[in-house]
Amino acid sequence: MKIQINGNEVEAGEGDTILEVSRRNGIYIPTLCNHDDLSPVGSCRVCVVEVKNNGNLIPACSSTVRSLMNIETGTPRVLQTRRTNLKLLLANHADNCLVCDAANLCELRKVAAELGITNSYFIKSRTALMMDQCHPSIQRDLSKCILCRRCVRACREIAEKEVWAVAFRGHDSRIVLRDDAELKMEDCEDCTVCADVCPVGALINTSKGRAEKEPCLYEGNIT
Repeated sequence: MKIQINGNEVEAGEGDTILEVSRRNGIYIPTLCNHDDLSPVGSCRVCVVEVKNNGNLIPACSSTVRSLMNIETGTPRVLQTRRTNLKLLLANHADNCLVCDAANLCELRKVAAELGITNSYFIKSRTALMMDQCHPSIQRDLSKCILCRRCVRACREIAEKEVWAVAFRGHDSRIVLRDDAELKMEDCEDCTVCADVCPVGALINTSKGRAEKEPCLYEGNIT
């Protein structure tokens, strides 16, 4: 089928997402929840684009193309919405990039730099006390979690397990396992796929050249 992206006519296949077609044609769209090996969910809303046919803003990663679609990826409205959505994510993300193990690889930091965002004007409304160092291969710090759900999908779709899940609603939502307990070896053994796909420092693979940390620390609550 034929569609238009930023005024240029391009070809798209049945079932293609807007993000896939854009990438094939060299058009960059930022995203945080999307991963090539995982099913799309459109949860971060950083990849929104504008459909000129009806004026809607939709997530590029989870929206399939339709014939004669006319898409704009960089209008002022699109860029402003992306910046606002990113600032909402930053509002509840820990401000310790300089000492974060994922600082140089953090996708949130990269996208924020691309959009010209250095801080969020939204007041941080929660304090997360959720450092989990009980597992020898995975360190968990949910003060950095942006609820992209990559870990949940990777565990289910790649490892074929059901270790992680999203619990609670709205402002209280967070990634948990079992009864919101610490992560132990019997839960995850040697699999680190969840940490390997995390776009921030919420889950860190500590198995590469780092010894198990002591003591085991976990405070499973948000105030």
